Amino acid sequence: MKSITKEEIFQFIGHVTVFYATLDVLMSMLCQSLIPYGSPVRRKIRGSMTLGQRARLLADLDAGTVTNSKALIELQKALPEIIELSEIRNRFIHDQWVFDEQNLERGDIDSFRIEFSKDGNLIRETTRY
Repeated sequence: MKSITKEEIFQFIGHVTVFYATLDVLMSMLCQSLIPYGSPVRRKIRGSMTLGQRARLLADLDAGTVTNSKALIELQKALPEIIELSEIRNRFIHDQWVFDEQNLERGDIDSFRIEFSKDGNLIRETTRY
């Protein structure tokens, strides 16, 4: 495996971030074009919604309540993957990246996240790329 540098990792994270931002804009545009103005569902749309929240909103729609039922049916086939991607996106954006020189020499990078479980215990999850 080829060694990698911090700069290459930063570039990679930047590319991933732009990809997800583009997907997020696309999902916003789909919500705006598929959900009729004035419908109760349209009133649920907020600018602060995440990519995953928008995808789940579209997943819950009925084909009879949108402006283009065929487009919704096709889109809904891809929504499980988009929802999964939204969760991966959160890891890339919010995890802590560990720049361990030995890992970099092997071409590896670790990221980790820390959160609290429901019972208050600290959970640390590490992912190696």
